[in-house]
Amino acid sequence: MSCPLIKLNNGKEIPQLGFGVYQIKPEDTKRCVLEALKIGYRHIDTAHYYENERQVGEAIREFLANNKEVKREDIWVTFKVWVTEFGIGKQEKLLRKC
Repeated sequence: MSCPLIKLNNGKEIPQLGFGVYQIKPEDTKRCVLEALKIGYRHIDTAHYYENERQVGEAIREFLANNKEVKREDIWVTFKVWVTEFGIGKQEKLLRKC
């Protein structure tokens, strides 16, 4: 699967098409994300609110362990947080769940 890239203001590029995990049950998330990565998705969209970020992280780790030609920096993860979760150290705490 080939996906066009969009250049961000900081010069980095993000795949235009992403695989969203909103409303995917946690018990199904890992399998779904693994399948998305296998068919070529390199952008995964998640959020703390979805309550399946741990499974997204597990899927990415498993995929990378079994696919040496893909590097971690090839995969873009969009992780959204609520306004109340902004602040020094707060995002890091959320991301540790992944």
